[in-house]
Amino acid sequence: MTQRVNSISLMGEHMAMVPAELIAQLAAMDEYDRLLAADAASKNHGIKLDDLMNMIDSYLKGGTQPDSGFTHLESAPQDQQTEAPKQQNAAHHLQDAHRYRMKYNPSAESTSRSKEITDAIVCPHCNAPLGIPSIRPIKVNCPNCMNESTFHI
Repeated sequence: MTQRVNSISLMGEHMAMVPAELIAQLAAMDEYDRLLAADAASKNHGIKLDDLMNMIDSYLKGGTQPDSGFTHLESAPQDQQTEAPKQQNAAHHLQDAHRYRMKYNPSAESTSRSKEITDAIVCPHCNAPLGIPSIRPIKVNCPNCMNESTFHI
């Protein structure tokens, strides 16, 4: 049973609770696992993924109480296929880009392309991690959701 004293209150039209233990658990995970677990937790608690990630970042920076000034969702999204944000040129960058290099194609061409991967971002459509080169602007086709995005930053 989660103690309500150790919960973080989220302001919105309806009151939602995010347990402090959940924030601590998410903060202890590596970045990819954290992203997957935070996506599921944001849907379960009815908050935006970016807001939950900001709370985790605040916790990691040494804040004991994550920032609670964010937008509350009226209802948790039920469908994974949502419209992409209007501005697709700003990417959410991930650390450790080398972890997102695909190794399933052993050809020389694939190996040379894999060495060009210097950035890791999150697909704005489905939140899948993508390894990309540092060339900008770059047009990316997500292998997870098959949507195309162009990044300028």
